[in-house]
Amino acid sequence: MLSNIEELVMGVVWNTKEILNSQKILQGIIATYQEKPSTNDLTAALCNLEDKAFLAVKNMNGCNYYIPLLERDIYVRTLYKGMAARFYAGDEEEMYADIRKEDSTIPDNDDFTEMRREGAREAIENPDKSPLDTLRDVFG
Repeated sequence: MLSNIEELVMGVVWNTKEILNSQKILQGIIATYQEKPSTNDLTAALCNLEDKAFLAVKNMNGCNYYIPLLERDIYVRTLYKGMAARFYAGDEEEMYADIRKEDSTIPDNDDFTEMRREGAREAIENPDKSPLDTLRDVFG
């Protein structure tokens, strides 16, 4: 499984038909995802992706260029199979059914983060309350 920044890097690399240096990858992340990772974070992600055999590095004229070694569809299929194994006892049909459900009660990421913060505040303010009861109060 990849970290968030590693997925951003791979998204740019997979969507580009040419080999890219770190500057082009950074520009691609900013243009595509409106995020700007620090140089250190990007460098660490590139090294990790090389260690994980997602990227190969080719040095040309003193500059490193990155080449994808794994195709996006293989990564996505592996990710889905892993999720099915972990959360659905390997039942991919049940997982797909959950994904296809339309549910307006699912919070977006910012709302969910705020709900978790609210749950943490509630747990701190009421230490005698069980964690499960706190979660029920926060999430309804």
